[in-house]
Amino acid sequence: MNRMNVPVALIMLSACFAAVGCATPRYTARMTRATNNLTEPAYEIESRQKEIDWDEDLPVTVMINQTPEGVSWNDKGELVIAPGFEGKYLQLGDAMSSHGDSKETAFWRSALFYVNMHERHSKGRDVFCKAQMPFRWAFIGLWMAVPLQWPCYAWQPGDSAEKMQLLEKEIKRVAFAMGGNLVLVRRQESLSTLQGAVLIAR
Repeated sequence: MNRMNVPVALIMLSACFAAVGCATPRYTARMTRATNNLTEPAYEIESRQKEIDWDEDLPVTVMINQTPEGVSWNDKGELVIAPGFEGKYLQLGDAMSSHGDSKETAFWRSALFYVNMHERHSKGRDVFCKAQMPFRWAFIGLWMAVPLQWPCYAWQPGDSAEKMQLLEKEIKRVAFAMGGNLVLVRRQESLSTLQGAVLIAR
């Protein structure tokens, strides 16, 4: 490669890595409360949850700001199953999903530290970014401008629908691991966290 082609190659390389885009940081999801109807220990539920692929089409329905007939919320924020509907709905507990950091915090953390990527990214990309950690620490600040680093920056999705989709997919994984097929969210106040009651709907 002659000297004239080197800048062109670098530009093309930079464009390729820029096209890949930033990585979505890993979302967290967990069971926050179990009722007496759920007899399995939390560690078994957590283990089963990890075995479920993030993009698996699970038979779990998420209802936000609404409830099915026979189910309501009281003034204390507790789920109430009306008389006559006890055989149709069984509450197992509560669950939540969250992406934790804001997009700005996630970005700056990923500039210096390794940020766990969402499972929708390939394992190869994950390993590729982990391998760069020594360079980030050795060339603090300077390595941010290197194209190889760009796909490793973490950034929350800018689209609200995409954020909600990720939150719903994660809370579905918890609900399914708990044995539920219905998640009722009383109120959706932000796009950073989704909390709801997990039920079995017969």
